[in-house]
Amino acid sequence: MSKHKEKSKEFWAGFKSFISKGNLLDLAVAVVIGATFTAITASLVNDIIMPFISAFLGSASIEELSFSLTIWRNAEPTIIYYGRFLQAIILFLLTAFVLYTVVKVIIQKRKDFIKKPIEVVIPQDIKLLTEINESLKKLSSNQKSDVE
Repeated sequence: MSKHKEKSKEFWAGFKSFISKGNLLDLAVAVVIGATFTAITASLVNDIIMPFISAFLGSASIEELSFSLTIWRNAEPTIIYYGRFLQAIILFLLTAFVLYTVVKVIIQKRKDFIKKPIEVVIPQDIKLLTEINESLKKLSSNQKSDVE
């Protein structure tokens, strides 16, 4: 077999090993869920929260909040859309808040699960054997003290 074929086989074997590891699959699932979570949060901000803020501010849409800036007399004014920036900040803060809350709940549930005492059920035959063993130990120690 040539060196090229051997290296090619080694490469694909390494790739197969890498791709089949559980951590990589977990990461792929997390990325997909994260993208979906971002879409849901963006919809919450854009379609539910921002209309309330726009109504409060008296604007049709917060994205359209802007001001114009003219640097030279005869130049076209530059429009600064600060509403888009505000909307991005609100989206970030809401996403961070929801993510923090979800992680906090998961960590607390994990702690509760770990703290929960595990009830050990000892079978009846083991209990009887333990009692017999303890009785034999007592009997043996009583006989030793009687001999002395």
